[in-house]
Amino acid sequence: MTIKINRTGIFLLGTLIIYTFYLQNRLKIVFGGTVVSAEIISAADVNEGWSKNFSHRTCAKFEHPLLGEIYTDNPDKELHIGDKVDVLYLNKSPAIAYIYNFTNFWMVGLMITIIPMLLWTSFALGYVNPKKVIQLKLPF
Repeated sequence: MTIKINRTGIFLLGTLIIYTFYLQNRLKIVFGGTVVSAEIISAADVNEGWSKNFSHRTCAKFEHPLLGEIYTDNPDKELHIGDKVDVLYLNKSPAIAYIYNFTNFWMVGLMITIIPMLLWTSFALGYVNPKKVIQLKLPF
């Protein structure tokens, strides 16, 4: 069996693969995780020795039933000290925790996929000849 694919097909196939890996990663955390309530605190309160460096940073503090207090970074500038938020953590590794909203959970991952998308776009649209059709022979 032979498949014919042009430059647009190569670009779309790579894009599909990149975003499939992104969604697989995020959905693994959603379906294999637990959502708990947390409070935004100052990062300086976590470690007094570093208070000069972290006085402007915030983090979310939540209680794990077995491990006690766990902290996760808060990259969202819209959340302030004392705000209550939902935190999603992976059951197998509670240290992998995210503030569960669009900005902190979904958009950060989307921003990371920009790098492979730029590389793939430059390859597919810059290297592959637009008039050439590639024939792929499948082994089955």
